[in-house]
Amino acid sequence: MPTATGSQLERAASLKIFFAHQSVGRNMIEAVPAVYAAAGIQPPEIIASDQAQLASSHGYIQHVLVGRNGDPLGKINEFDRLIRSGIGSQVDVAALKLCYVDFRSGDDTERVFEAYSNTLAALQRDFPSVTFLAITVPLTTEQGILGRTKERLGLGDPYGPQHNVTRETFNAKIRAEYADTGRLFDIAAMQSTSSDGIRLVRTFAGAEYFSMEEASAKDPGHLNSTGSALATSAFLRTIAGAAAASAQ
Repeated sequence: MPTATGSQLERAASLKIFFAHQSVGRNMIEAVPAVYAAAGIQPPEIIASDQAQLASSHGYIQHVLVGRNGDPLGKINEFDRLIRSGIGSQVDVAALKLCYVDFRSGDDTERVFEAYSNTLAALQRDFPSVTFLAITVPLTTEQGILGRTKERLGLGDPYGPQHNVTRETFNAKIRAEYADTGRLFDIAAMQSTSSDGIRLVRTFAGAEYFSMEEASAKDPGHLNSTGSALATSAFLRTIAGAAAASAQ
């Protein structure tokens, strides 16, 4: 996935951005200073708050740990409430990233997708000056020996491939809806693409899925410094491009 150019980083730094997330999003936020430092550009202010900010002519990234992991519908409702509580009147760009733990094998991905897409559409209608981004759900790494052993013993495994199959089902819906809009940050594609640009498709019970490459992983579900920097830079590139298109 392409990363941000210097001009795109500068463009993103001039914007007021609201980012609702959980732990993988925290990995990305923590990488912002390093991404800007590598480009020799002053980073935007990072603000951890769920409250509307005072009017400012300077760009910032406001972020919040939204909702509760394992409850994607609750996160979507909370994002909607936060935008409507005043944040939507002050920001230029807003995005909600759900988590890998929000999707397990057997979950109703269609219900979550409808809530996610309908909420973004309603917010875009009611806050036309804000650019709302869609984000695919992150992945976990390929199941290890310990996980396979647990499954054979009937103990279950939170990082088994069946869960990435469910995530891919949701992500396919997100891509079909938003890929052509310029408002999609596909973090799952970034996580599952190797340094040489190859995206390996795997199968489980006849279904295709992707998993996070080990080179980007700190643990089975989170990004290391390399993966965080790549994801953050690609995220800022998407923000800059989407905001520029909205301004035309």
